[in-house]
Amino acid sequence: MLGTFLSSIEVTIVSAAMPSIVEALGGLALYPWVFTTYILAQTVTIPIYGRLADLWGRRRTYAVGVSLFLMGSLLSGAAPSMEALVAARLLQGLGAGSLLPLTMTIFGDLYAVAERTRIQGVFSLVWGLSAILGPTTGGALVMAGSWRAIFLLNLPFGILATATILWLLPEPADRRRQRLDLGGMATLSLGLIALMVALMRPDERPGPAWPWALAAVAMLGAFLAIERRHPQPTVPLELFRDRVQATVNVAGVVMGVVLFGVVGFLPLFIQGVLGASPMWAGAALIPMALSWTVGSVLAGRLLYRFGFRGLVRTGAISMTLGTVGLSVAMRHPDPVLLAGALVLTGLGFGFCVSSFTVSVQERARPEHKGIATALSQFARSIGATVGVAVLGAIMTRGLGEGVDLDQLVADGLGSPELAALLEPAMVQVFAVVTGAGVTAGAVILLAFPTVRLRAAQREGRMMTAASEDTRQTSPERVGV
Repeated sequence: MLGTFLSSIEVTIVSAAMPSIVEALGGLALYPWVFTTYILAQTVTIPIYGRLADLWGRRRTYAVGVSLFLMGSLLSGAAPSMEALVAARLLQGLGAGSLLPLTMTIFGDLYAVAERTRIQGVFSLVWGLSAILGPTTGGALVMAGSWRAIFLLNLPFGILATATILWLLPEPADRRRQRLDLGGMATLSLGLIALMVALMRPDERPGPAWPWALAAVAMLGAFLAIERRHPQPTVPLELFRDRVQATVNVAGVVMGVVLFGVVGFLPLFIQGVLGASPMWAGAALIPMALSWTVGSVLAGRLLYRFGFRGLVRTGAISMTLGTVGLSVAMRHPDPVLLAGALVLTGLGFGFCVSSFTVSVQERARPEHKGIATALSQFARSIGATVGVAVLGAIMTRGLGEGVDLDQLVADGLGSPELAALLEPAMVQVFAVVTGAGVTAGAVILLAFPTVRLRAAQREGRMMTAASEDTRQTSPERVGV
């Protein structure tokens, strides 16, 4: 839970402080890459850490991941320029890839299915608490001291989490060693890097876009070929033959664009266009975070009553309406409209993500349950990686050429000159976010199949009763 808190607070606390960081360091053109490099590194390492956990054990893998994260945090806090901050965030992301996948893997080691279902409520509360503390703490630190403190804040949490894992976590005695898919990992990493370079601005990209795009297609094609032949691939392609898994991952990619579009760009709109303080810019994300927590808790309680399909359809409708409201709020700024749109968006994510996690776990074979769970997070990270870069390119194009943006930012966020440039750019950015939200909702409504829950409900009641009576719940797979 400490590691989860460390990972979840990072996104909101940095997004709240980013406008002030840009004001201090300059380099507005690199604004999206502070998020993109972090998300890219985190995305690529998610399956790698899953395999290393099988080879090295949970404790050592977790310690390595958190150590890299803390080293990146320290360098981020000492960054003298935006370029150095982007490089430090890359290192931070290489460590962050271990936190959430290993947390879910450890939950799988420690708890049977019924107990894991109950603990999801606690897991969601940790996300909600960090979402509240992140924006307000980030804004307060920027106003009271220095933005550098937001990165140093990670150190005590990371040290405590690592010490707790090394001291208390038992290792499974029957851990199986697996052959590491180095070729698949390498081609996946190179393909994603080439894709991101192809999406860069022409004045920042080395050479034209088309060679990078071709390299991305070639590397990702090689990745698919390797995965088909490898005996223990990083991503077993047979999982995508299941309609639930395929729908969850396709929708997850598009939902990643929505999520990090809101988290990455809404604080800039609040502070740069509306002229609010850094604290209010970060606090604007609280309605979405709280409603996400509420939706997640409700989904856990209502799952066996209304079924997977009923919950994800409700979430899809809520998310679609919320993203449409965000687009309207960009054109007609109103605090009530903006808060309502964020609440609907958060509720939609809470219902969908919780239902996605349980559904893919129960549809996967036991030997694929871990990678099936990781793939749902991996899909959202892929969407965020591509989405933030695309939205950043749209923002820079919307700002126009021949304008000294760094000088305008140095003069102060919220100035009339900068607000006049940012407002139409933000309208374009959130129009794309709305399109992504509508697309994800349509995929869920049209493609997510009906899943029978009678066996799961009966087995879940039996396991819950056994857990309460003997504290030795049966680990058998719940039928679907």
